[in-house]
Amino acid sequence: MFKLKDIKGNRLIIFDLDDTLVKTEARIKVLNHRTKRVICELTPEQFNQFEQEPHHILDFNDLYIQSFPN
Repeated sequence: MFKLKDIKGNRLIIFDLDDTLVKTEARIKVLNHRTKRVICELTPEQFNQFEQEPHHILDFNDLYIQSFPN
């Protein structure tokens, strides 16, 4: 999982999780806190309705990688 402090240089980061600005095929992964295994993958639209539980970790790397390819 990336952290904002890990981003170097002059960059503008916009989180558009509801696809109002940009449409994407990227998914938000929901991981089990203990096992780190993927429980499910959510589209940005599904994420808007998702209710996170204490045992969930959200992984936005897919969105980050699509936004900032090497």
